[in-house]
Amino acid sequence: MLNKLRTRHSKRILWVLLIIIVPPFVFWGGASYLKSKKAETCIQIGNRTITFSEFSYYLTMANCLMNAGLDYIPVLSADKKLSRQDLERKALEYVLLLWKADQEKVAVSDREVVEFIKNKLFAKSKFDFEAYKRAIRLNLKVEPTVFEEYVENLLKIQKVLDKYVKFETTGQEIKDFYTKDTQKAKIAYLLMPYDSFKEGLAISEQETQDFYRSNELLFKEPPKVKIRYVSLSKDNLSTPAMLVSLNKCKTLDEVKAKLNLEIKVTDFIGISDPIEGIGWQEGINKIAFSLKKGKMSPPIETAKEYVVIEKQEERQSSIPKFDVIKDKAIEKLKEQKAKVAAQSACENALAKISQEGIKDLKVIASGNAEFKETDYFKYYDYIEGLGLDEGVSKIIFSLAKDEIYLKPIVLARGAYIIQLKDLTAFDEKDFEEKKETYKEYLTLRKNLIEKLKLLSFIEKEAKVRIYSILQQ
Repeated sequence: MLNKLRTRHSKRILWVLLIIIVPPFVFWGGASYLKSKKAETCIQIGNRTITFSEFSYYLTMANCLMNAGLDYIPVLSADKKLSRQDLERKALEYVLLLWKADQEKVAVSDREVVEFIKNKLFAKSKFDFEAYKRAIRLNLKVEPTVFEEYVENLLKIQKVLDKYVKFETTGQEIKDFYTKDTQKAKIAYLLMPYDSFKEGLAISEQETQDFYRSNELLFKEPPKVKIRYVSLSKDNLSTPAMLVSLNKCKTLDEVKAKLNLEIKVTDFIGISDPIEGIGWQEGINKIAFSLKKGKMSPPIETAKEYVVIEKQEERQSSIPKFDVIKDKAIEKLKEQKAKVAAQSACENALAKISQEGIKDLKVIASGNAEFKETDYFKYYDYIEGLGLDEGVSKIIFSLAKDEIYLKPIVLARGAYIIQLKDLTAFDEKDFEEKKETYKEYLTLRKNLIEKLKLLSFIEKEAKVRIYSILQQ
């Protein structure tokens, strides 16, 4: 049951975390990637420099501990296997937490290591030292002394987490979570689409100019960069030595000469624009913006290859003159007027509903209003015709059966009037049977959120800098 819950909610939870917590978090792409004066430099944390070879220790530790079932990541890749990215994230987590443990002089005794291994690996059988050594060498491919060092580090990390990751899970929270996961609603709605109100709108030259002057920031164009890049197959960088050798190249032309590669040039791109020949790779765009003009990046791994980029030019953000942006200004003014008209139509319809006591939205569906009914959906589901919006779900699941929400709901497509048609009942018996499972999952989710907050805090405290993409 718990595994099903994890699968069902993992993507949604990570999506929320990415929006709320992760942007400032260094190893989810929040930090700039810089070119180090020392090609072998990988990470700077506090006063410590970690090289590529040193970082491989943390990668091996992550792989070993997760394969031993002593540590885990909340969401694995689609095939349930540990990906390189999974290992890097966990290894970077270890770097941060062990730095914090070192700062606080956290100590772990040999006795604690022995007891942990016995309890975790021999919980159902008597501890046998020779069998233990054979199992570690055979299954984890490391020496027992190295494995015990990993466990000591893991226990230091756990002490840091025990100190800083604190939260409570109340009975009401568990009940609310169960309700959102199981209860289903069905709605009817009237949609006043903006596009239908744009038709026939007449916009004068003066109106457009006035709108432009009053809303110049709407037309502000973001900064853009132009880059050159080369693509390398993963065979080109199959060993750490080859990666270090490539990092010693100072220009893209040197890389081209060394590996006989074609240099490609892009048009100007924004921070979230696709790169011709590469595709949607926002991480590469961020690196491009962090580089100085004429400087080259370290090798950057994508799903299929490595990429090395060099910044050619950069355009600062600017507001185009009215003559250049006139057509766009007309379109934006039409959109604004259509939005106001759609909301006004919604408010008029709601006034009529309230005054006449209308119970069926269908009877007032006319003109620009589109009437629809949905199938059943849950709190976190995509809602047919409305999209994925927790704020809307919160409104819907707060209504009584047949109740009409007496305020317009303004979304991307238009303004909506919503009526709850049906809501499944809370199943008390089923809840009591599954309560502990939901409590366990909710605890896991809270633990993840609080740990990410801690890691973000440590990243700022330690002034972490990544000097190259962490691939060997």
